[in-house]
Amino acid sequence: MKNRVLIILTALAVTVGCIGCGKTAETDNKSKETETTKVYHIGTDGETPGYSQLNKENELEGYEIDFWNEVAKRYDIKVDFQQMSFSTLFGLLDDGRLDTIANTICPTDERREKYDFSESYIYEENLLMSAPDVEAETYKDLDGMSIGLVSNSIDGEIVDGIEKESGIKMERVMFEDTARNDVIAKKIDVCVQPKGLAMDVLNSLGKDKIKVLMGTNTYSESAYPCAKTENGAEIKEIANKAIKEMREDGTLKELSMKWFNCDLTALPEK
Repeated sequence: MKNRVLIILTALAVTVGCIGCGKTAETDNKSKETETTKVYHIGTDGETPGYSQLNKENELEGYEIDFWNEVAKRYDIKVDFQQMSFSTLFGLLDDGRLDTIANTICPTDERREKYDFSESYIYEENLLMSAPDVEAETYKDLDGMSIGLVSNSIDGEIVDGIEKESGIKMERVMFEDTARNDVIAKKIDVCVQPKGLAMDVLNSLGKDKIKVLMGTNTYSESAYPCAKTENGAEIKEIANKAIKEMREDGTLKELSMKWFNCDLTALPEK
């Protein structure tokens, strides 16, 4: 009888022990899954309408945010959005604290020398915007006007082309993030805006505040600049795969229609 009791107690102890081991193993596996889910740090300014902006709850939203959240779902990664002023984004990419920048970055030749870029995902015409009472029909009419340019952007190159083509000279005023507010306040005459931003501004503010003055016959491509690090190489590969798949399945176009009511993802006709 004592032997039977001893055997039963021993069996119970083993069973309880195994149950405990099972839970520990399950917990360990979940912990390992969490630990192995790669986190990528993505910089954005939160001040680019339609692409990266803050909603009423002070949360990031926009095309760029939707794109990377979709990437995270499809490829089982985590994205850590870090909001900061546009002028500081590249500095943090340089020192490795960011893996890429999601802020409609144009891959200029100068930038390509320094960063590894993904494939382009946005193609949009660059437009000149002004207050409603500013009159100009040709580049010649812009002579002497003040134009707001964003630091570390391609705005300066666009104005270089306009001045060279028409033989005019414009007064350049530099801004860290955006110049359109000063256009609306009539502190400057003109600013450069890609089509997506221009459409968003017109839809949100109305033509009584700001208007499209003219086109520039130039197009901007947007791609993701990636740090020349192991993480940077990985995020570039993931971005390229996502851009290809989302272009083919229509997701890129859907996001563009959602935020801009037009398709900015198609190659411009030449």
